[in-house]
Amino acid sequence: MTLSDFDILLKQLLDESVDKFLAFQETCYSFEEWFNWELYYKLSTNGFKASPKPKYESISRIKKYADISIENFKEKNDAILEVKLIHDSTQDKWINEIDKDWSALQNEVQNTKSKIGLQVLLMTSSESDILNNWQEWLQKICFWKEDPLCSVSVKKEEGEVLIMVWEIPG
Repeated sequence: MTLSDFDILLKQLLDESVDKFLAFQETCYSFEEWFNWELYYKLSTNGFKASPKPKYESISRIKKYADISIENFKEKNDAILEVKLIHDSTQDKWINEIDKDWSALQNEVQNTKSKIGLQVLLMTSSESDILNNWQEWLQKICFWKEDPLCSVSVKKEEGEVLIMVWEIPG
């Protein structure tokens, strides 16, 4: 599997689920766990060897489990994914949680040397210009100024959904 395959898969998942994402975000409740299972299913039924809830191999005081792992993701290296949902009602306390995911992934990548860390942000809004409208909030995320590995989005009359993925440097 290649990065291009992963990017295409994310776009397919987004196209298939955009209406659900927009409807769910209207509730002001989290649906992150649901998205994790949808992403896991999409990966595992499209040629990726994915596993849910993998345990971090390195000793981490930050977190014990990630959201998803993918075997042989890039150049025979496994990937470990952390996913976070951001929507119109997401509060500032979640910036710290997103940063914790990043730190846990950095720790895993640095201590195992054979893994790739991927931070996935699912953003959904009833507004149609997430990156500009949320710019001040998003810039508080520790890795926001880094270039994403990939980004897919859909804009509709009801709003916008955006999935961005960053690779954690080893």
